Amino acid sequence: MFELVAPPVQGATAAVQNLKYLQQIVNDHLAADERIWPLSIMAPLSADDLAYGAPLRR
Repeated sequence: MFELVAPPVQGATAAVQNLKYLQQIVNDHLAADERIWPLSIMAPLSADDLAYGAPLRR
């Protein structure tokens, strides 16, 4: 089991880039018969989800 910890960053683009780096590192260290379970990855956010979280980003 992996626990991924990313530093706080400014903006969604930087956050997604950090997660892509972490995913690549994990993929590189998995055994040939291991996979990341896709249902543990966050689903895309809807416009309503983004609007709800907007006050938290101030």
